[in-house]
Formats: sequence, C-alpha cells, structure tokens
Amino acid sequence: MAPGTLESPATWRLCEEAKKVLARVTEPTITECLRDIQLSYADNDVLRLSLSQFFSSSVADGIDKVMQSIAIGSGGQPPPADSGTGWVLSPGERCEHYRVIKPIGAGGMGQVYLAEDEKLRCLRALKTLSSTFVPSAAVRERLNQEVFLVAKLPPHVNVAGVYDYIEHRALPIVVMEYVEGKTLLEVLREGAVPLKYALRVAKELTEAVEVFQERRVWHCDLKPANVIITNDGKPKILDFGLAIAAARAAQSPDAPAESSRPMPIMGTPPYMAPERLKSGGLSNATDVYSLGVIIFEMLTRTRPFDESNMTRLVVDVMCTEAPKPSSFVPGLPGKVDSLVGRALEKSPDHRSRASDLRRAIEDAYKDIVPTPWWIVCSIALAATFISVVLAGGITTLVYSGSLFTSGFDGESPLRWPYWGVRSMIAPVAGFAVVLAGCSVLTATCRLINGISAAPRTWVQSLHQRVRPLIRRTRLDHVSTQMEWLFALHMTTLVVLMWRFWDLFDALGNLTLSAGPIWVLGPQNLDALRTYRKVFSLVLFTSASVWAWLLIRHRDSGVAIGWAAAARVLILMAVTTALLAAPYRIVYQNDAERVTYKGQKCFLIAERGDDRLLFCPSQPPPWTRVVKLNDPDVQREYTFGNIFENLGPSNSPSN
Repeated sequence: MAPGTLESPATWRLCEEAKKVLARVTEPTITECLRDIQLSYADNDVLRLSLSQFFSSSVADGIDKVMQSIAIGSGGQPPPADSGTGWVLSPGERCEHYRVIKPIGAGGMGQVYLAEDEKLRCLRALKTLSSTFVPSAAVRERLNQEVFLVAKLPPHVNVAGVYDYIEHRALPIVVMEYVEGKTLLEVLREGAVPLKYALRVAKELTEAVEVFQERRVWHCDLKPANVIITNDGKPKILDFGLAIAAARAAQSPDAPAESSRPMPIMGTPPYMAPERLKSGGLSNATDVYSLGVIIFEMLTRTRPFDESNMTRLVVDVMCTEAPKPSSFVPGLPGKVDSLVGRALEKSPDHRSRASDLRRAIEDAYKDIVPTPWWIVCSIALAATFISVVLAGGITTLVYSGSLFTSGFDGESPLRWPYWGVRSMIAPVAGFAVVLAGCSVLTATCRLINGISAAPRTWVQSLHQRVRPLIRRTRLDHVSTQMEWLFALHMTTLVVLMWRFWDLFDALGNLTLSAGPIWVLGPQNLDALRTYRKVFSLVLFTSASVWAWLLIRHRDSGVAIGWAAAARVLILMAVTTALLAAPYRIVYQNDAERVTYKGQKCFLIAERGDDRLLFCPSQPPPWTRVVKLNDPDVQREYTFGNIFENLGPSNSPSN
C-alpha cells in the first residue's frame, strides 16, 4: 500500500507492522497480538508502544462496538414461518384497514408482513418490532426515526417508500411499499452477475445515495441483504433502521454535509468504512465505501475483506489495500478496477464522492456497450460461410489427395462451397430434428410444472444441493465455464478419434497405398453413419453452447481475449474438418466399373486420352494411369462403390 492512501507515512508503517503481527499469530486475539508485540519489538520502544496502543485502543474498541452492533442489529434469525411462534401478527389479522396475509421476513429487531390495503386494493409491506424488542423504548425510537427519515426523502425509484405509520395492540407498524423480488444477497448466491448488469445496479444505487446525501442522510448499513432486486431487475434500498445517527446529525442546522463527528458504531462489519471502525465517524464517504464493497461483491461474488476472525477483519479494513476485482475475474476493464479502488480508499478525504462514483460507473458502462446485433449476425453469417467452404475444401482435398485425382479433374476451389453444403445437409437436418425434440420436451416439462409443483420442487431441491459445488468450482463464472467447455470439447474429440480410429487409419492407408481400407466400404456403412451422427451432434451442440457462452461473455462485458477466441475458432475448425473429411470418400465414391488385366477396377478420373483407374483388389499402388485405347481396359458401363466387395479377409495390404 502506498503511504498516500492513509493519513500519513507513519500510519502506513504502523499498518504494515500490524499485518506482520497478525501473520505471526495463529489465532489472533487482542491478548495474543499484544503478547507478540511485547516479544517481537522489545528493542524498539516507539514501535512497541504504537502497536500496543493501536491494538488495545483502535482495534479493540472497533471489535467491541462491532460485536455489540452484530448482537443488536443482525444477530436474530427469522423463526420458522409455519411454527406459529415468534410472529407478533397473525395471517388474517386486521391492523386498521390493512389485512395481514402472511409473514415474509424477519431480522434481528423487526418482522415484515405482506398485507392488503383494503381501501386501495393493493399490497403493502408492514414492518414492526419482534416481541423481544417491543418493550424497548430505544428500539421503538429507532423504528419511529426510520419512518420520519424515509418519509422526508424525495420519492426515488430505487428506494422503497413509506406510506403510513400506525399503532396496533401497542405495536408500532410502518406501512411500506411491497417490493416483489429477491435480495441482492440471494441473487449473488445463485450465480455471478454480468458486468453490464452489475454496473447498472451500482449506478442506480449510487444515484439513490446521492439523493440521501443531498438531504444529509447516511444509510450506514448498505449491503446486499438490504437491497432488493425487483422482478424487472430494478434495485431498491431497504431498511433505514441504522440511519438514525446520521439523521440526528443532519437535523442540526449547523452540521456540515461532510461531517466526521463520532457516532455510535452500527452496521455490518465487512461493509463498514475504516473511519467507522476507528472512531465511529460519519460522512458522505461512509456510504460510498459500502457501495464500493457491494460493487466488488457483485463483480467477484466475494468481499474485498472476508475474514471470519474479527481481529483480522478490523485490521484488514483499516490497513490493507483492497484487491482489484480483476485479480478475481481476469479480463475486467481497468476503469472498473479504478472506480472500485477509489470507492474503497482508506481515507475518506481520498475516497470518491457519490457523484464522482456515478460518473465513473457511467463512463465504464459506455466502454462495455456490446457489439450491435447486426454486426453479430454478420459475423455469424460469415462464420457459417467460412465453415461451409472449410468443410468443402477439407473433404475435396482428402478425396483428391487419397485417390490422386487432383492432376486429372482439376476441380476449382469455387466448387468447395458446393461440396461443403452437400456435406452439411444431413447433419443440419439431424440437428434440426434434435432441436425440435428438445423444444417439445421443454414445452412438456413446462406443462407438467404448470399442472404439478412436484417436478419444480424436485428441480429446486437438486439446484440447492448442486449450488455449493458450483460456487466452489466457480462454474457460475463465464470464464470458468469456457475453460471447462474447452476441456470437455477436447476430451470428447480425443475419445471419438480413439473410438473411430479404424476409419482414420483406413484414410491414412488409402493415402499411403498401404494397409487395409475395407472400413471405407459399404459393408461398414452402419459404423460410418454412426461416425457422422456422433460428430454432427458434437459439432452443432458445441457450436450452440459456445455461441451461448460467447453471448453471455459479451453481455458480461469481460474481455474475451484473442487467445481464448483463437482457441474456440481452432477447436470448431478441427471438429468441422473431422466431420467433413470422409464425406466424399465414403458417400460420393461411385465410379464406372472396368476390368484391367483381369482385375476389377474403377474409372475415377479422365484427362484427355489418359484414364485414372483405382484397383483396390490388386497390390499397391492402387491407382494407375492408362490410355483411352489401352486393350487391357474393358469398360462395363456400370457404376458402383469403389470399395465394394472388400472385407477384412480380402482387403489389400502391403
């Protein structure tokens, strides 16, 4: 860490030494750290005293206050919804003109219920206190403060609104906007968030924070659990219960917009700014730091400082430079690293303002606007044409190279697209049938899900079991999925080449005019058809999955890189070549039967007075050039497969 990122070079050095202390201590507690300091810095009184004071005051005080915050603000767990115990309101109960439908959430101090507004005929969320905290005047005051705080904020699309405040059975109840969706925390648990969407959410959250700061209000507990993503993808900030201290500061007409006055520490430790842990100081930069942690977590699905040990966590937040998101997700743009780094600066004076962070997000977002669809479609059409030409060229070169016809027929490369189209007609038709079958299966599954919830429940249960493995292997990241698909594609090709090695061996024998070639004959047609079907399935399935992944990569905004793109192109070219290579040799090999010196042969090419014969039943070489008027050549004027009548017993060999 550069000294400029902290208050002074002395503070920077103190932090570096504090990290060394933590590295030496196996189970870091304040007592263990102080013991290590006394032993390790016995000869350096100044450093020993500074470190002792740092751990015994700043770190210890921060830990004590954080633990109190956890115990008060987020230590509770929601009781089971079906147990009937712990909930202070019951389904069907009426609170003035609001009818309770069901409980939908609970936290350390509060409970939230879904209710119907019987006057306006709409759904509302009712927030009240848990039974444990109903007698607490301080907690009731905090809930009241939340109501007045949110009510005075101007309406904002990214902030859940407050509509009413009532009392029912001595319970204070806040009537809030009911927001359908999932918390950002739940979204992150389900998988990686594309870069474009992460920046869009970050921009909207930053705009909401700007509105708070215009009214000199600080949320103090911004985190994914307090952001709900609506069904149409919009983020909304919830839970202003911990914004009380900031509100009280703002109520003072003399309080500056950028106050650093000490406030009681409340919040969630990994999302709390260093100055909050040090002194409880509040400023506009406090919420910006929390936004930086949220953005980091959306991009990487981990927090910049995620230590379970509280001592390490507090020291890391105070002293350790936040890692770059690109160190977790390679390929992220430099502008994204930069805006996150500025939001996570240790010193609030060096940290971005909310308006600066919003502009930086907008600037980064502009740079990852995806390629227009017309360009994508043009590239797809070009790739299709190149694939057809490649397939036609490969199958033609294999045919002419194996039978040595290139000097006779003089076939132009302009014919390659023709042979490419012919070689791909059957695979494309087969793949279309498979797609139609998949569509029917998908429609059937949706119909069954609509009739019965059992299959959907089973799938959700399976997903819950598999999700931890997916997270551990990072399979929810597009870059990891591409690596796994590349390995799977390569492995599949190797296995298939081993399975059909006799076909490749026969093609090599034909080119070298040595070894058995009966595998290429019609008597082995079933195996040849299997080869074509299997490679067709591999080609089109892999092409579909690669296209889907590349589109996801494009939408995520993470740079694909030339190396990754080249690997995909080479792999698809190899798969296309393996599918198309045997086509003309196996399926377009009919030729006129002739007899040459008593041997069965085939007339496979002509050039002026010269004729090229293929005689597989005679010793190699199997091709030979004869003259049109050669008396040893007797034409039969019938056509057949040039590999007919060959078998393992009578196949030529060297």
